[in-house]
Amino acid sequence: MKEWNKQKDKTAVFSDLADPILKAIRFAYKLERKNIDKDIKWTGYDIGQDDMATCISPNEKFTVKNLVWALEEHGIDALHEIITVAVQLGIEQGRRIHRGTVNSYLSSIKTWIDLIQKDIETIKCY
Repeated sequence: MKEWNKQKDKTAVFSDLADPILKAIRFAYKLERKNIDKDIKWTGYDIGQDDMATCISPNEKFTVKNLVWALEEHGIDALHEIITVAVQLGIEQGRRIHRGTVNSYLSSIKTWIDLIQKDIETIKCY
């Protein structure tokens, strides 16, 4: 098992996140791609804006044209693309949790500052 970087703000390389999942699935299951001539219909969330800077949406990624291109040009099959999207969604969920925590913290600081400003105004009146 890989160890996370001891510095909690250091991230892992994307392939270090997705590849072990793919390897475990391929080890545990006998998989055969079906519906090769059809787009994979995606009904889940889109990947986050941060990932959209360098990656395409699952709706676009899962078209026959793009799946064939990924396989022929990079050796990346449909299962790998699906796992990639799953990891991207997990990362986006983590970003949203983090932003929510930060926003909650900032909101509580703003409330605290507002209270202090009211106290200062009250003191000035005396």
